[in-house]
Amino acid sequence: MARLPVVVSVAANTVPVLVVFKARCRLPVCAIPGLCLASQVPAPAIARLWGICDDITTSSIPRIKISAAGPLNSKSTLPGEIKRSLGSCQLMPRVRREDTLPDPDKAKYPPSTSIQPSPTFSPITHQEDLGPAHSQSGHTDYQRRIASTHFPDQGKKRLILIISCIILTLAALTSKFWPRLSLLSHHLNYTSPSSKSFLSTTTNTHTTTIKMSTYSKELEVAELAVQRAAILTKKVFNEKAKGTISKDDSSPVTIGDFGAQALIIQAIKKNFPDDEVVGEEEASTLREDTKLRDTIWSLVKDVKLTNETAEKVLGGPIESVDAMLEAIDAGNSKGGNKGRIWALDPIDGTKGFLRGGQYAVCLALMVDGDVKVGVLGCPNLPVDDAAPLTADSGVDQTDSEGKGVLFSAILGQGAISRPLTDGAVASSKPISMKPVTDLKEAIFCESVEAGHSSHGDQAAIAAKLGITKPSVRMDSQAKYGSVARGAGDIYLRLPTSATYQEKIWDHAAGDLIVREAGGQVTDTLGRRLDFGQGRTLAENKGVVAAPAAVHGSVLDVVKEVLSKK
Repeated sequence: MARLPVVVSVAANTVPVLVVFKARCRLPVCAIPGLCLASQVPAPAIARLWGICDDITTSSIPRIKISAAGPLNSKSTLPGEIKRSLGSCQLMPRVRREDTLPDPDKAKYPPSTSIQPSPTFSPITHQEDLGPAHSQSGHTDYQRRIASTHFPDQGKKRLILIISCIILTLAALTSKFWPRLSLLSHHLNYTSPSSKSFLSTTTNTHTTTIKMSTYSKELEVAELAVQRAAILTKKVFNEKAKGTISKDDSSPVTIGDFGAQALIIQAIKKNFPDDEVVGEEEASTLREDTKLRDTIWSLVKDVKLTNETAEKVLGGPIESVDAMLEAIDAGNSKGGNKGRIWALDPIDGTKGFLRGGQYAVCLALMVDGDVKVGVLGCPNLPVDDAAPLTADSGVDQTDSEGKGVLFSAILGQGAISRPLTDGAVASSKPISMKPVTDLKEAIFCESVEAGHSSHGDQAAIAAKLGITKPSVRMDSQAKYGSVARGAGDIYLRLPTSATYQEKIWDHAAGDLIVREAGGQVTDTLGRRLDFGQGRTLAENKGVVAAPAAVHGSVLDVVKEVLSKK
């Protein structure tokens, strides 16, 4: 089949036209705005090329100019003859194709000649149509003009083709990934409109503010949500300070759990509606027990931060009883290692909460199973990081000055602490674990309840390490916070049953905060805690948290003691 040289010339700023042109033409034609490129085109396709350009150039789209050379005889008209027969390999003069087709009745073409078509064809550099006389001299003149025309070599053509392909590829990729790039930019550059009011100036030692960066919005929402939930837990405790330890449906701890979970999940869904939440509670009991539901609603409906701007970030107060129940039920995620999932423990440390001891409001964000953000609100811990850690720390059943700490961390950005407030977050300072040069001087932290961790095994481990100081027993993830800021040194939670599986909400936030403070957290076999296995740490047994420099030594003794059981 004969192949005819075709030249396409387009004005600048016509990339959309080129895309349409190439798609509809289905020919090996390539053009860059403002440039021309010759291409060899199968002869039967020339007519289709002309027809497409008619359609394009008459529809208010930037002009496309086409020049073509092909076999014609002396009686041919354009484009009719091209549409009917292009059988012989003859050469016609170049014809300028402007906005519309020339009048076929007025077009003039050279006589038939048995000259083979040129392998390449250059852009036309003159505006007039060529119509030499039907004579040998006319043909010779035409050959001379063809010879004087610059023909681009194959290297230049390939270069132009490559450049055009790169341009079109980049345009397509930019269009596809621009939304993701915008979202990434939002995370990297996010600054709350009212961030200055959140980081209010204080006269205490907490003078450093956290740098706004990746996951800064998630951290802001988590800190404010935990602070608001802590307001409710203190309100519940103060109204029923002598509540019974038994965990029946109307005990203060249950009321606090439901209320705090509703407040925190409402804030998460307001800011991150597609995120999942793994929470302890569900609202089925409240739907059946209207008295309990009304009691919780009476506490929840009026809880808000004292700073209006901060409260707006969380979405304001919960609007109705139904909205409260929906928020509680939204904590039904099964967890896993895909997507964004929050782990929430609205009141960690049930008995500590009841007796006015240590408890914590715990919230962590996991992305594909990795903890990215962790926040612990500890209403009864001393604000002073240097305060001695004892079993009676904070146990006075009052909301006195100097109590209440908010610990938080973003993966890779260190851990911080700040006073727990009722409004905007206070200024923060970085925290780190205390260097331990002699394990004999280390301070052990362990659970109050023997059912949560084996006190006997922990005593044996302390003896082998040469630790002589008595261990400090406290409830909740307040132990993680105490170790992270150097008030304690080692935290052990040893399994009491071969089948027991720790809940992810009991460890996710504390695990990240300790690691970001310079510690190391593993299970009793030295494996990192795996938060991507569902609602429990199904692949882990126990917890060992210690400064990174001595963690290996502590772990060796733990393995030795447990192996003898």
